[in-house]
Amino acid sequence: MAVGLLVQLEARDDKVAEVESELKAALATMEAEEGLTNWFAAKAGPNTFVVFNTFIDEGARQIHLASDLTVELRRRAGDLLKEPPTILEHDVVAQTVGH
Repeated sequence: MAVGLLVQLEARDDKVAEVESELKAALATMEAEEGLTNWFAAKAGPNTFVVFNTFIDEGARQIHLASDLTVELRRRAGDLLKEPPTILEHDVVAQTVGH
């Protein structure tokens, strides 16, 4: 069963550009990640970013959560973010991407 993550990030006022840059830089890593089927990063407000991704299964999601990129983001969260990221795990019930 496909599963995913929905992550909300609230950047510190002086770190908005840096968070956006880090998300853009993560794209190449995400494109190469095995088991990842979709990855989207969006700006949802002046300081708010959301990341939505889906994986082929729970194993792939757990590999992502233990990845160097995720560990590094967690390490830097106190410097970049107003509060810890909100991370919601979900099961995909329907999906389409592009036509």
